[in-house]
Amino acid sequence: MNIMKKLGFILVCALVSVYALSADDEHRRHGKKGMGNMHSPAQMIQYMDTDKDGKISKQEWQDFHDKRFAEMDADKDGFVTGDEMKAARQQMMKKHRQKMQDDDNSKAKKQRRKNKKSNDDDSE
Repeated sequence: MNIMKKLGFILVCALVSVYALSADDEHRRHGKKGMGNMHSPAQMIQYMDTDKDGKISKQEWQDFHDKRFAEMDADKDGFVTGDEMKAARQQMMKKHRQKMQDDDNSKAKKQRRKNKKSNDDDSE
C-alpha cells in the first residue's frame, strides 16, 4: 500500500509538471513570458493606473478590485460564491483565448501582406 501511495504521488507530480510546462509553452508561443496567465507588475500597473502617473494609489487599487468583484458577483447580492468565481474565470479565459486568436490572425495577416509585397518586389 505504501508503494501505491508513492506511485500515486509521483504520478500527480508528473501531471502537474506537464500541465505547468504546457501552460508556459502556450504562453511563450504567443510571445509572452512567465507561467500561465500571470501578468507582470508593469502590466498590472497599466491596468490599474487610471490617472497614468506610473503608480497605483490605494484608491486605484480598490477601484480595480471593486470592479472585478462586481463582475464576479453575477446575482449582485454582495457575495461571490465558488460557482460565480468559476463562471467568471471561464468567461475571462474565453476572452483571453479570443484575444490570442485575434492576435494570431492579425500576425498572420501582416505576414501575408509582407510576403505579398516581397513577391511583388521580386516580380519587378
